[in-house]
Amino acid sequence: MPSRKTELSQRIADRLSRPVAPIEQQIAESLTESGVFEAELSAEELAVIMRKLLYMLVAEQKVAGVEVPIVHNVSKMEIDIANSEAEIACEVHIHSPLVGFIQFSYTLENADEDEDEGRLQLKDNALAVKEVTRPMDMAAKLALRIMNVRAIALRELSDLGALIRRTLPEQLQEHGFEGQIDEVLMILQDDVLVVRLTVAES
Repeated sequence: MPSRKTELSQRIADRLSRPVAPIEQQIAESLTESGVFEAELSAEELAVIMRKLLYMLVAEQKVAGVEVPIVHNVSKMEIDIANSEAEIACEVHIHSPLVGFIQFSYTLENADEDEDEGRLQLKDNALAVKEVTRPMDMAAKLALRIMNVRAIALRELSDLGALIRRTLPEQLQEHGFEGQIDEVLMILQDDVLVVRLTVAES
């Protein structure tokens, strides 16, 4: 009989795999058919992608150096794009091996250097991270401190394109995409994110 933790993991995975919006299917079909995806993404479409990217990023981590599966879900992903900036507030709910919430808030903007055109960066290098655990759960507090969530987030946000190249292909596999992504260009324009993705040559 499956354990409660196994059942919870399966429910979360099932919920994440449901087609929340057609954007993932559009990306997969375009990359498969032409090798290129170009579009203007709304805040809602971007949130669908970022929710799963965050879920997969957390799944890669180790808690206090111990390689055990993290049972978690992304309980909040709110994105507001305006004036060529994207304000993001999100929350990860960890169920096991510790219990707690990790909340992030930050703003993405276009990189201002000419050589970095098409890349997003963390505005003012500012990233707010709040870790919420049960009041007397010192083990969870210590584990999160050792894990150094803020350092992980800063590292990944310093090269969002690399994170997308690493995690998006797996996200698109359920929609039939079997390749790898090479080029990732992203530009915030007014209230949308202009994206260009190309497939790596095999």
